[in-house]
Amino acid sequence: MLVLVALTLVILLVAAAFSVDLAYMFLAREQLHVATDAAVKAAVVGLSQGNSQQTATNTAISYAAANTVGGKPLTIASSNVSLGKVVYSQSGPWTFSAGGTPTTAAQVTATVSVPLFFAPVTGTSTFSPVRTSTAAFVRNKWCFVFDRSGSMCFDMSGTDWSYPRLGIHQSWYPASPYSPDPTLSRLANLCTGANTFLTTLTNSPGGTAQNQVGMVTFADSANTDCTFSSSYSAIINKLSYYGSTDIWKDGIANGGTNLSSGLQAAFDLFSSTDDGTPWNKVIIVFSDGEWNQGVDPLTLVSQATSANITIHTVGLLSQANNTTMQQLPAQTGGLFLYATSGAALQSAFKQLAQTIPVILTQ
Repeated sequence: MLVLVALTLVILLVAAAFSVDLAYMFLAREQLHVATDAAVKAAVVGLSQGNSQQTATNTAISYAAANTVGGKPLTIASSNVSLGKVVYSQSGPWTFSAGGTPTTAAQVTATVSVPLFFAPVTGTSTFSPVRTSTAAFVRNKWCFVFDRSGSMCFDMSGTDWSYPRLGIHQSWYPASPYSPDPTLSRLANLCTGANTFLTTLTNSPGGTAQNQVGMVTFADSANTDCTFSSSYSAIINKLSYYGSTDIWKDGIANGGTNLSSGLQAAFDLFSSTDDGTPWNKVIIVFSDGEWNQGVDPLTLVSQATSANITIHTVGLLSQANNTTMQQLPAQTGGLFLYATSGAALQSAFKQLAQTIPVILTQ
């Protein structure tokens, strides 16, 4: 009987080790998760408010200590805190880049040694979970770079000189003024897509408070239509104007597609509004055809990379210059989206609005 009782006690102790200690291990790991998340989010909030990197690091350390793991405050050092940025991958996830600029993200890695209750009888006295948490704040400057050349009055069929409706649209002369069809022209579909983007951005976690948008349009030359603002009414009004006015009579449109002038105007807009605050800077280029004036837009990529600007491009129908429109984002970490209809154009702009980094933790 004594032998059987002794064996039973050992089995009971082992069972207790698996039941009590296993539950405690899950609790400790979850507490570590909460503590590192709190620390990294506190650091990111500090960065978004303009705090120095050292202050953000100290904040992470303080918030970690304000949370307990296994009944003790979580203690981390400066070496456990890494600052940098997040980089978007076309496969979907955002990845942390230590030391990357602009400094808009933080990563905290921590480990603790938690004593166990019954497991020592099995030769294991502690549990040492490791947790890495990453967060990035939403502060984005978006610049539309939109084609407003005469071909934007064509319909969505992909055929040159094919206008949506009968009448003056079917008999074109360089001196004949005309307005883009308010619903069926390429310009109208672009305006609808851009408004879809702005609506999606407004409803995103960062909302308008963390997302400023400006706009540049180009034909033979470029215009800076709207500077960066968290109020999108000026852009909405300008798009409505372009979509309803006689763009030839008003001198808005002409035959050229000088994409490089549009990109340069966007770079200049970013530069002229730089106040030292870290922003995630993004350009969205839309063009329905090949560039045919100015310098090769690819020669301007170095300006984008040196200023940490990501370029996304949206090409329309068979007129899109796929080589240039694909290489611009390929060299700056952006996306190339190809639209063949008005619905696809709206979907493309919605997708771009959803690529923004939110206050994320992983």
